[in-house]
Amino acid sequence: MLKKNKLEVQIVNLTPGLHEFDFEIDSSFFDAFGQSEFTEATGKVHIVLQKSETMITADISCEGSFQLICDRTLEPFRELFSLENKVYFKFGETDKELDVDLIQINFGSISIEFSQLIYDMICLSLPARKLHPSQRSIEENFEKGESYYFSTGEPEKTQEPDQRWSALKNLLSNENQN
Repeated sequence: MLKKNKLEVQIVNLTPGLHEFDFEIDSSFFDAFGQSEFTEATGKVHIVLQKSETMITADISCEGSFQLICDRTLEPFRELFSLENKVYFKFGETDKELDVDLIQINFGSISIEFSQLIYDMICLSLPARKLHPSQRSIEENFEKGESYYFSTGEPEKTQEPDQRWSALKNLLSNENQN
């Protein structure tokens, strides 16, 4: 059902109940949107539709990987993604987006196009800082307040606290007790 990089599901002949659809996506899917942030993308999309007389509930899950460029080292690396989302399609007079996860579709709609929804899900999952896995542990240690020597990669040795500060802390705690 993937035609020209479109993830389209025909709903006109669907009976009320559960229906499942599987799609494969690759770099050409993202190229259709003009995406240049990542390359060599591969993934699988699984859509479960629950159709009723007045609405369709879509449980969308997709997983795969794409290649990113590290912001710090400019080295390429593979980033995995695994996403789930639920979207509600309500039948109405016109096609319009009512909320982030609620879309009104025309009673006479023949199909639902999922390409933009999938694309948005994946792009929103991109990390703000694209760090190579070898750089992530260094970043996490900086966030914790630990510093490292960059020449050796060994942790900095902590020094014993100055005794004068300990004496001042004791004075402070004695004042609070009075």
